[in-house]
Amino acid sequence: MNKENNYWKGILVGFAVSTIVWCALWAFVIGKIDNVHKQELDYIIQKHQTSTQHQVQNCSSLINTKQTEIALPNETSKKLNNYTSQKNARYILRIKLKQSHLSLDIREHLKDAMNAIEFEIPVDKDFYNSVSVGTKITDEFRVGSFVLNGSIGKWNMIIIGKDVR
Repeated sequence: MNKENNYWKGILVGFAVSTIVWCALWAFVIGKIDNVHKQELDYIIQKHQTSTQHQVQNCSSLINTKQTEIALPNETSKKLNNYTSQKNARYILRIKLKQSHLSLDIREHLKDAMNAIEFEIPVDKDFYNSVSVGTKITDEFRVGSFVLNGSIGKWNMIIIGKDVR
């Protein structure tokens, strides 16, 4: 029985010693890894600080250049000022374009109302003065849709607003 106890004590002592060795080795390796990571992080931080400083200097010089360009009047800005000082009037018509179908189906009428579009278009002064709000520009039957699809409908283009800019 004594031999057996010594055997188990030897195994237990061996296991404890190997555990202590592994822990010491692991602590040594972790310490080396942490040191390497710290050096890498220091290098990366230094590199980014240098890069950031260069970017700040480039932005500062660009800002100074743009400020001097804005401060100096050039020919382009003079031409633009001359053009805007003439106050050329633009005559704008706001138009609503929609379809209308001859149908008893409420969905067709809802679809026509939802698909209506409004847009602005510049026109010359004579045409601008010849029309008024509510004038129908076109109210035409859609022959192609009737022939190909059997759809009875028409385009409605109405002036809904006038503006001089």
